[in-house]
Amino acid sequence: MSSTMTTTFKDLSDQAMTLIALMSEKIKAVRAASRTASEEEVSELVDHLKTLTDYMTGMDEQVDGPDQQRMLMAVAKPATEVMFEVGDMLFAVYGHEPDRL
Repeated sequence: MSSTMTTTFKDLSDQAMTLIALMSEKIKAVRAASRTASEEEVSELVDHLKTLTDYMTGMDEQVDGPDQQRMLMAVAKPATEVMFEVGDMLFAVYGHEPDRL
């Protein structure tokens, strides 16, 4: 996280959940259109995953007590779900050719 200000655990949690919601909507839109995601859409989702990973890492580094641990776990579940969805989309687009990424 390249910020001069300290981002609080709560801020990171809120940012992560907002990003998860955005990603979920994009995934649902592709699924609703009954088509394979485009390379551009997958690339954008992968970029979002990188940002989400940064948020989750920041949260993990700041965990201070059971309440924050529970909040981290509450964010980790939907984060994992979108991660697997994006993984499925990656495979659908690139198959066995990961070098195309």
